[in-house]
Amino acid sequence: MGAWRGFLRSHSLLTAAMSATLEREFELTLSEYEVLLHLAEHPEGRMAMTELANGIVLTPSGITRLIDRLVARGYIVRAACPTDARRQHAVLTATGRSVFTVAGRAHLADIRERFLAHASAEEQLVMGRVWERVIEAETSPNEPDQPMVRSVGQYGRRRERLSSLPMTVLPTDSTIS
Repeated sequence: MGAWRGFLRSHSLLTAAMSATLEREFELTLSEYEVLLHLAEHPEGRMAMTELANGIVLTPSGITRLIDRLVARGYIVRAACPTDARRQHAVLTATGRSVFTVAGRAHLADIRERFLAHASAEEQLVMGRVWERVIEAETSPNEPDQPMVRSVGQYGRRRERLSSLPMTVLPTDSTIS
């Protein structure tokens, strides 16, 4: 149980510290940063709103409010889906990409200092493999970005969708160039 408790406490401390840095230095919440990260990773900086909501694990109303804030700041725009008029896309603007690039460099430095510096390269590989197994076990095989939770009831195990799950997304060097 020490590994689990350590994970929970570390996640809580690191998320709070990194969120504070992003908010203080870039006026971005961690969720806003995650949206910019996801858009930056996709071709043309464009994603369907539902795909984006699943990727950062927010409810449809939660993603709508978050997108509204980013649109108001000029970091993204809403656009119609070219293949389905019923769907909306979020599209990263040049301003949003610039903000993401600068914030991403600082966030990556924060990750290195606050987390990676405490583990050897070998330990990082082991942790990565553990997280991959957990993610594989807890996501739907048909919808890899959709988190699932197993619960045990009187009739045994079943899987249910989660509408909200706190997650922290880590950028890669190539994402923030």
